[in-house]
Amino acid sequence: MRLSRRKLLIAAGAAAAGGALGRTGPSTATEATPRARLLTTTPRQNELVEFRVDGVPLPGAGQNPFDPAQFDVPVRYVGPGGRELVTTAFWHESDTWRARLLAEVPGRWRAYVDNGAPVTVHVARSPTPGVVRRRDSQLVYPDGKPYLALGENLAWSVGDVADDYQQWYAALGEVGATWSRLWMSSWAFGLEWNDTPLGDYRARLGRAGLLDAVLALGEAQGVRAHLVLQNHGAFSTTFNSEWASNPYNAALGGPLATPEQLWTDATATELFRRRYRYAVSRWWAHPGLLAWELFNEFDLMEYRQEVPAAVAWHREMATYLRDLDPLRRPITTSLSVLGVLAPNAGYDEVWAVPDIDIVQAHVYGSDAAPTDLLPALSIAATRLRAHGKPFLHGETDTHSAPAHEWDPTGEHLVDLVWGGLFTSAAGSAMPWWWDNYVDRRDLYHRFAGGFRFAGTNTDVIAGAEPATESADSSIRPLTVHHLRNGDRGAMWIRNAQHTWFSPDDTTVSDATVRVPGSRPTAVQFWNVSTGEPTGPETVLDTAASTTTVSVPAFSRSIALTYRHPRRTPRSG
Repeated sequence: MRLSRRKLLIAAGAAAAGGALGRTGPSTATEATPRARLLTTTPRQNELVEFRVDGVPLPGAGQNPFDPAQFDVPVRYVGPGGRELVTTAFWHESDTWRARLLAEVPGRWRAYVDNGAPVTVHVARSPTPGVVRRRDSQLVYPDGKPYLALGENLAWSVGDVADDYQQWYAALGEVGATWSRLWMSSWAFGLEWNDTPLGDYRARLGRAGLLDAVLALGEAQGVRAHLVLQNHGAFSTTFNSEWASNPYNAALGGPLATPEQLWTDATATELFRRRYRYAVSRWWAHPGLLAWELFNEFDLMEYRQEVPAAVAWHREMATYLRDLDPLRRPITTSLSVLGVLAPNAGYDEVWAVPDIDIVQAHVYGSDAAPTDLLPALSIAATRLRAHGKPFLHGETDTHSAPAHEWDPTGEHLVDLVWGGLFTSAAGSAMPWWWDNYVDRRDLYHRFAGGFRFAGTNTDVIAGAEPATESADSSIRPLTVHHLRNGDRGAMWIRNAQHTWFSPDDTTVSDATVRVPGSRPTAVQFWNVSTGEPTGPETVLDTAASTTTVSVPAFSRSIALTYRHPRRTPRSG
């Protein structure tokens, strides 16, 4: 049986054209007009709305419901003002066809399955924030308010998946997180591995159902997810290699003699397209999804891979994914620390791909000895910022193992949060060891101050540019990380002798800092541990280009924000 996808040339607001689904071959269901049946009790704006699709033949013996050459069930939604969203129905683990909708505007929506009669859905207004998209070098909500990514990686669970993610997301929600990162790897949420025929995901649909549940758990806490569609180890013989078990390996009957042939092999490309098609049809409408990530650390496939071929593959696949997604969510990929620190290798060219929206790199410290992560974040940021897109430190940590011995109290997490934000990234730097370090040692409180500060001052931090300023003290040398955003700015003032691996709790009580002035300047200091103000805002009236401000006594670090309120005209 084959369902042919017809070109949908129906004018906005017009009724769907009549006609039955074209078919070839046997069907296991009674012939009927295809129709969407609403499953969601109360459809709301910016929330997941789900339908069961009836009247579409079920797959028979020898048929593959994931093969678009056999089953292609177009679904079209028409909303207020004639806005159209086009996607496809997907095969569900309940042995039914399903379709999903995320309506960004409330009102009357109509759902058409192929050329069947429409089903009307009334979508209620909701305060749920809308889909985040790229605007220049920022990530923003539909109303233009900036989004800052604050969180950590939550790539997989090796225990009870539902219980683990419920605990992790609840803990992150309590400290104000907004971001997480999930892997569709073979041992986690992957749709395809050696327990499935290539391109047939029926044996792994239980994992897809778990991913539905996990995205919902995150969304309930205000935490959205980067969904990593492919991990590096499956196509590497060097780094975390799974190549010997990969069904794409020719030794197991797959199409690829070597991993790097993925970039150019037509069969592999079509199989990846099929997987993307299913992923988008199932998760495009999930409010817990922030962005699609094509590949985790694609530079780790092989040391000597053909970089131009990898970039060309990203260009093709990003465009394909963008065309599939009715909401055009952000798309990214990622480089390891090796790729970031070797820009002459050509990896940076991937960030020029038009449909790559978020520039992302991963930075780790040395395995040999504890190292300060802040210089590495700064170097990476300088290179990533040059591409004029939002950038993220998507994975960061002290080294390639949990820091139980080096940092049992999680001091380095403070550096990752604040240091990431003050590189002008689109969020904090994201720690890697979520389960066997952050959660095991209950270190979520280390995120709280930076996340709360960023949440309160998003309009200052988002879109800001690094600037230079200095602070003085006779007690300790000081380092100032400065972001300036028009007539506002923020600073993170640090005891330069303090590091996460060599703490210095000396109280600095005589510090002064220079703040851009030339008109009234309102200055607010913030406690780094709590993210709360240390006292009332102070307004200074000055005509100088900079104002020297006394800093409250602190140890380790303190933050400040400044703004320039307009002068109040004198009466009379």
